[in-house]
Amino acid sequence: PLETAERMGFSFQEVKREFWQQLVNNHSDVKLSEISSEKTNLIIQDALNNGWQPGMEIPKDITSKLVKSNIVSERKHVIIKVERNPEIPWTEAEVQAAIKEAEDAVHARKNGVVLAQYTTKTFKPLSKKVDAAQKEKWRSEQLNSLNKLSIAEYTQELFNSYQIEQSKATLLKMIEIEKSGKINRLEMHRILSNVSSQKYTNAQKTLNLLHKLVTLGGKAEGIQSVIGGLVGGYNFFKGAHWMLRYINAKNMWTEVEKYEVRMDTQGTDEVRRYDLETFGGALYQFKSWNSWKEAGVIKQLKQDLANTKGGIQGIKDGKLKWVFEETSLGNYEAIKAKFIEAIKKLPESFNESKPELIKHVDKIIEVGL
Repeated sequence: PLETAERMGFSFQEVKREFWQQLVNNHSDVKLSEISSEKTNLIIQDALNNGWQPGMEIPKDITSKLVKSNIVSERKHVIIKVERNPEIPWTEAEVQAAIKEAEDAVHARKNGVVLAQYTTKTFKPLSKKVDAAQKEKWRSEQLNSLNKLSIAEYTQELFNSYQIEQSKATLLKMIEIEKSGKINRLEMHRILSNVSSQKYTNAQKTLNLLHKLVTLGGKAEGIQSVIGGLVGGYNFFKGAHWMLRYINAKNMWTEVEKYEVRMDTQGTDEVRRYDLETFGGALYQFKSWNSWKEAGVIKQLKQDLANTKGGIQGIKDGKLKWVFEETSLGNYEAIKAKFIEAIKKLPESFNESKPELIKHVDKIIEVGL
């Protein structure tokens, strides 16, 4: 797998780290110590041969070879196993029976877990046959179940489930988030559930960020796109959370005009996506990469030159920002060197712009907080 990973442009350590992270996220009962390195390498090789790479979700049939049973709940305090042969696809009846068993176990508890913690992500190992309409039905039922709780019951459940500090200040933040109408109860559960597998944050810190997002930054357009990232899979959550940490560190909450900005690139049929735009017209994109994607950088730089207000002058004035999280990609100087190499490889039609981009690269890129 080492040679395969390097041929694809990834380090083997990077591949192995993300493989294990996804496995732990999706199968909380797996004891890593019981799985040999030899077996791990064989499974990773199989995944790579089947087109998997970091940034993609590992196919269920790959992880099933490491996990002897399918898990209905990923929450550690309520784990329900359904013993079966992982090579045999589940029937619709089996899926429904497993879900019913999970629901019964949840409702049997007086304190702690509720149905809302059995999200779409939880059921992914179970079924390829369940369609979008069925998943939406589950989400609706989960949200309705949560909405029946009083505000006191709901906030107490958050305190109990995610080990959040029980203080008056925190309680008021929960209530203000609830009253904003920007994050529903199911979304809040899914976000805080995603937090549990991350080393760089915790539920308390994330709750504080969400509170600032809907209060200080509540007038910005597109907040729902940020929430969508936070309730999503590992990479979506990681990217959205990095953006919020940066905004908080730079005290930018009131400067954001809109999130999830899409622009038609002039002279092409391409659409360029930016993570946010400020009231001053600056375009920001946040990168939480573990490997350098030079082809993507070149393509996006070409689009940036067309989209940045004022063109090169706008870039000189700080209207374009690439903000990298500190990862295995390297420090500021390492990323700067890679960025300059990408600028040099822009097509000849950009030759006039290249020297100015290189000269002002420090105004374009940032690394860390």
